[in-house]
Amino acid sequence: MLYEQACLSNGSLSLQRVLNRINGILRERGYRDRRRFLTPTGFGLSTSFERIANDGRPLTQQRFDTTPFYNGAWQVLTGNTRPGRYRSFIITFGGSIPEASEAKVFTEMVQLTGARDFALPADVQQKKGRQGDHIEVFIYEYARPALHMQAKLVQTLQASEHMAGSGLGPRFDRICARVE
Repeated sequence: MLYEQACLSNGSLSLQRVLNRINGILRERGYRDRRRFLTPTGFGLSTSFERIANDGRPLTQQRFDTTPFYNGAWQVLTGNTRPGRYRSFIITFGGSIPEASEAKVFTEMVQLTGARDFALPADVQQKKGRQGDHIEVFIYEYARPALHMQAKLVQTLQASEHMAGSGLGPRFDRICARVE
């Protein structure tokens, strides 16, 4: 599932500035564990899986599971989580990434993002965004109906419902519209 937002800055924002804005929004909305990675034309971030309600809002209790249940990608994909619904965001900035756009399952995205987390190299930090750069948010939702059942990739909500429920939508809509 994909949410896309054009970046209206037309090259006035450095990649580091855009990354700082995205990180600030994610931190404000409670996404503490995020992984950064480079893409051919920019960067990306991925969030941990969070437990969500039917309307796409994060659960207030046990949003991010801990042991013996933990909602990391491996635990969600292998069914070692509590029953319920889970969501992860993979956010990219720059041009489109064909490998990401064509990925059909989360494991394909994990191959792209890996478990990497590092600061942007200095030369990348200073790069200015280009006309046509945009934010893409890939949304992966899994459901595990019961303890004895495996988690399955589902699409019960639209991307806009996930973005609204998470509180990211209105903030991401404005992220590139402001000028440095």
